[in-house]
Amino acid sequence: MIRQTRNVIDERPKSRDARRMQARDERRLVPLCGISTVLPQWCAWVVFGCALLGALHGALSAEAQQSDSQEAAEANVPLYDRLPYDEIQLDAANDDLVLKCEPIEWPDGRFPETLPKQGFLEVELVDKPGEKYRVAWPHVVEVRPFPQLILNEASRLVDEKKFESAFDHLLFLIDNYPEWPGRDDVYAKLLLAEARDFLDRGVYDRALADLERLYELDDRYAGLQETYSLTIDKLIEDYVSRNEVPAARELLTRLETHFADDPVVAKWKKRWIDQATRLLERLRAALDAGEDREAASLARNVLQIWPALPGIAEPVQEAFRRFPRVRVGVLGFADAYDPASLCDWNARRTGRLLYRTLMEFTGPGQEGGTYVCPWGSLSVENLGARLSFTLEAERPFPNSPDLVFSAADLASYMLEMTSPESDRYAPQWASIVERVATREGRIVDVELRHAFVRPEGLLRCRIGPWTMVGTNWDDEQPPGTGPYAPEPSLSNDSERVFQQLDGYVAKETGQPAEVVEQRFVRGRDALRALRRGEIDIVDRINPWELPMIRDESDIVVDQYAVPLVHCLVPNLERPLAGNRDLRRAIVYGINRERILNNLLGGAEIEGCQVISGPFAQGVSFDDPLDYAYDDTIEPRPYDPALALALGEVAFSQAAAKAEKAGTPFPEALKLVIGHPPTESAAEACSEIKEQLELLGIEIELVPLTYSQWKTQGDEVDFFYCEVAMWEPIVDVYRLLGRGGPVLGEVSPYLLQAMDELAEAVDWREIARRLRKIHRLVHDDVTIIPLWQMRDFYAYRKRLNPGGRQPVVLYQNVEKWRIQPPILGAQ
Repeated sequence: MIRQTRNVIDERPKSRDARRMQARDERRLVPLCGISTVLPQWCAWVVFGCALLGALHGALSAEAQQSDSQEAAEANVPLYDRLPYDEIQLDAANDDLVLKCEPIEWPDGRFPETLPKQGFLEVELVDKPGEKYRVAWPHVVEVRPFPQLILNEASRLVDEKKFESAFDHLLFLIDNYPEWPGRDDVYAKLLLAEARDFLDRGVYDRALADLERLYELDDRYAGLQETYSLTIDKLIEDYVSRNEVPAARELLTRLETHFADDPVVAKWKKRWIDQATRLLERLRAALDAGEDREAASLARNVLQIWPALPGIAEPVQEAFRRFPRVRVGVLGFADAYDPASLCDWNARRTGRLLYRTLMEFTGPGQEGGTYVCPWGSLSVENLGARLSFTLEAERPFPNSPDLVFSAADLASYMLEMTSPESDRYAPQWASIVERVATREGRIVDVELRHAFVRPEGLLRCRIGPWTMVGTNWDDEQPPGTGPYAPEPSLSNDSERVFQQLDGYVAKETGQPAEVVEQRFVRGRDALRALRRGEIDIVDRINPWELPMIRDESDIVVDQYAVPLVHCLVPNLERPLAGNRDLRRAIVYGINRERILNNLLGGAEIEGCQVISGPFAQGVSFDDPLDYAYDDTIEPRPYDPALALALGEVAFSQAAAKAEKAGTPFPEALKLVIGHPPTESAAEACSEIKEQLELLGIEIELVPLTYSQWKTQGDEVDFFYCEVAMWEPIVDVYRLLGRGGPVLGEVSPYLLQAMDELAEAVDWREIARRLRKIHRLVHDDVTIIPLWQMRDFYAYRKRLNPGGRQPVVLYQNVEKWRIQPPILGAQ
């Protein structure tokens, strides 16, 4: 119960009689203790106060109950979210009463260093709004302004280990009272207490983050070194257990920088120097024995553990010269190997290590793409109506030196591509081929029914022993024809090893003897490994993490030649995904600009933009690969209201159709969206899920590889696809035709438009018909276009990747050169 004391609190100055009549008649003020402590000549007031006490007790009790109820409600509201107030602490003569008043206006707007010893303080009590009172200064023990109350509350929350709430209170002080004293002390207390809590719970990285901030605030804070040292020790043990010694050494260097004499520094230094010394002895022995691969592994290990060890420069560099190995950081392994895959990043990347295709796309050119033929040469004659392949003589296959690929084998393979009964049937190729013949033993001529502007794009097919006449390979993964082969005995869940094939005829002197793909769960972990020198190259950087690596002096960041088209491809056989209105609802219900901006980390990157169809818009206004994109078709805007209406219509239509057919149908609007198991795809789909669920569309996200989508996608409505639309005149069939990522039949109008495209013979007509397809896809929402994205990779400068801006990472792998590390003289 809040009790008011007449000798301490009063209204604005009035006559003595007026005050007496007010206390008696209005009963606003109740004197409870001796007034003589302030005004001894007012003795009569003591008797009057005692008489009023009993009379007003009941009224004050009711007020107290109401006040208790209000306080209970406020208890669930953070102090910084309440209306500001100050507290006045009275002395023992007034029962140590604490008064809550409106914020006091101090002279010059500053809280005084010392409180006055006489006079009165005029205040307005929180529970008596609009009424002014006077407080006698001699009975004021302490005044606690609102920012001090916030600070005290933050300190109390730290003691209760409610660190997030404590930080919110401190943040309020920073934003509203930046000069208030004592804030840094409570912040330091919070940081140490939270770090110790994280340490006790084994969350060592979070503990270290707090301790680093505390070190910046006060490097001599009591308990900091002890907690910092213990945290670093635990983190080092954790990194060492995961064989991440360079990261552990960085932590030890950090500890030594802050606290040079800490015993943890000496402990780990001795351990690592001893270990590196033993490895150096083994390295020298391996070099002497000619065990080059083992020597290269030992050299890498000794560099990771203690690169400053005396005497390591010469044997380490010799080991790297004898057995050049490149370590590649990847975010996922391939579950299929196809260097020309339309929708599978990992299959395209690693497929180039294992296989060479008849024609290989190497980048955009003046008109469409540019191509090379690894098996010989191709000339286009007769105004594009004849192709002439000249094969290199005596071109045996790796691992099959007795099998030589001949012109007859190539001609037979091309004819099989025209036969609907063959597994190799390619409808677009079949529609233009008139005749295939061989001459002079190693030349194959292909006569076309009409000119085709980029026939090379139709021949991005793997060539190998299985393509030879009379051979039959039933293996799901036929023998490789590329520069490397997987070595399962040396691989594990986190690494895949690919070793150079001796029989590969395009082998170049100095190319890596071995390529090791190391998988990372998070992109930032791969970038950290790159900076530490644990790996040599990262094949794909999450766009929001580009700032982490751009300013590194020893690292080069480069981009791939062609952007990818990101879209949701539907399973048209599913009742909801097959409904056009539902697909329209999805487009209108996704704020694509916002998601793309988040993926880019707020940066503007040329070539990254929202699109309206299945083709890339190109990176610049004169990009030769934008010949298929119709710039007059604007991306559909974000319109949640329209999306909501279309979703309801689509659900009603699908439900009625299911009821008529007697098939089961879900009671709620629910969709399953599959996505590649990568950070960027998961992040994009998480935001899509969040936005669509605001419209009442329940979304289930399922990580799937592209191969799993093709074979196990029966229960999935959409798949987040990253399409390599490199040559639109060819790739549009691969995207929308049979066997492509779109499950089910597309509209007959779209199929007819693609048939018409096959008859176009010049670039102007091709562009017109492709833009017609763009319009049909847009109107039907055959796919849900999201955006196009440029991708980046990064490598250490001691690796020469053989060229800039490839279309896949290993495009020039035969020309890769890795230099031995440069070590100081020992």
